[in-house]
Amino acid sequence: MKKPKETDEALVEERTIEGMRVTRTGRGCYTCHSSSQAETAYAVDIAENEGLGSCQCMDFTTRRLPRWRGTRKSLDVFRCKHIKRIRGYVLDAIIAFYEKPGKAVKPSHDNDEMANDAMEEEGH
Repeated sequence: MKKPKETDEALVEERTIEGMRVTRTGRGCYTCHSSSQAETAYAVDIAENEGLGSCQCMDFTTRRLPRWRGTRKSLDVFRCKHIKRIRGYVLDAIIAFYEKPGKAVKPSHDNDEMANDAMEEEGH
């Protein structure tokens, strides 16, 4: 997992996404705590594997990733619940940020930077 930059300090806070404790640890990287086992946490990178994402949970490493490698399709069916929830949260933050009056979408803008801007604006 990548370590956060000092400028990302405000973004490295814990939040709850659909019952899971999640901490942003760097660009596209998160620690997702299991909702059923509080002492268990998984490293999640939403950009790895050509945008499929990656997670250390057993579901992703033993079932979904091997199946995806055979097809190389970036379909949601190959993502575990940890990747899906974090990607959904980041997307919601980007949409909320750019739906505000006076905000224009920058087509050449890096997606991770848009997420950073959106989450800073929302106070996350």
